Amino acid sequence: MNFMSFVLILFALFYSVSCQDCPCALQNSTKYPGTWKWNCQKLSLTEVPGECYEIQSINVTELILTDNQIPEIHNVDLAQLVDMKALYFDSNKMTYFDPSALTGIDDLEIFYGIFSLPNITSSTKLERVDIRSCGLITLSRPTFGDLQSDSNFLLTMMGNDIKDCAADILLPIPEQATINVDDYAK
Repeated sequence: MNFMSFVLILFALFYSVSCQDCPCALQNSTKYPGTWKWNCQKLSLTEVPGECYEIQSINVTELILTDNQIPEIHNVDLAQLVDMKALYFDSNKMTYFDPSALTGIDDLEIFYGIFSLPNITSSTKLERVDIRSCGLITLSRPTFGDLQSDSNFLLTMMGNDIKDCAADILLPIPEQATINVDDYAK
């Protein structure tokens, strides 16, 4: 056995052990062909599974954390996701999201997040609100729960400038009792 074969075997073993620690499924990305996605849906996770993206040699462009129990996202939670293009955090009922968590993800194109927004008085569905250079922004009530009393809203951001406008959009929302769309749509 030559040295290169030995190195490849060690890498394969390391990769296998690391993947066993990750609760998510590594799958081919259909949105970005030739890349991978971590599918972490419906796993009752309470935090972002950092062990899933510790290996930087695989080309993962999507992280799907839909329908879990993650209450907060801090900067450190997304620090290693520099190559991500799509992040899905919907159906988590988050109460806190640090907008600076997106600043290191230069190629981010899609962000779905669910937020607990008490006393929101905006219309039930706001579609295609162009907020400065942020691309397509949608703020809407999710389909689950009592629409009269559920204070959770789905925030969808699509576009290449998400990281630049995240602070403008995400930071004020949890701190406000009401959202006036005119304040955001410039």
